[in-house]
Amino acid sequence: MINLTINRTANGGERGLLNPGQDGLVKNNMEKLTFYSLSSPEKLDRIGEYLFQRASRDINRRRNGFVVIAMEAMDQLLVACHAQTLNLFVESFLKMIQKLLESSDPQLQILATQSFVRFANIEEDTPSYHRRYDFFVSKFSSMCHNDNSNIDLRDKIRMAGINGLQVSIV
Repeated sequence: MINLTINRTANGGERGLLNPGQDGLVKNNMEKLTFYSLSSPEKLDRIGEYLFQRASRDINRRRNGFVVIAMEAMDQLLVACHAQTLNLFVESFLKMIQKLLESSDPQLQILATQSFVRFANIEEDTPSYHRRYDFFVSKFSSMCHNDNSNIDLRDKIRMAGINGLQVSIV
């Protein structure tokens, strides 16, 4: 089994999926995780839950760089996994999106919306009409009415809200 833990290094950095010397995911470790997920799809729910728990802690600690990396890992797994195994992972993925949208950080809200749009554009063999998107529609609507004093940020938030609504409805 691939070790999903993120270990502390001697200098206080972290390693595992993360590389303290570079921004983003460690490509080799992400490839191993993707291969493991594809060869053991029954483990996808546990992998998703682990990434969600890890990112939730990082959100609370305001370690947004690690949150972005966890979301990037979830996005890559979402794209790599086959449609029939996707349902095992989607619950954690949507919980992660909701957690990011509930954040007070506009950048995390925009990141969540971008990931939701990518998710919504994945074609499923059998659409899951039972999924509840009420929260997402409500949040995307409120993002469309954002009144941030920074005009550029306000426009980005509003555009993200419009994009989120568009894929929720279509």
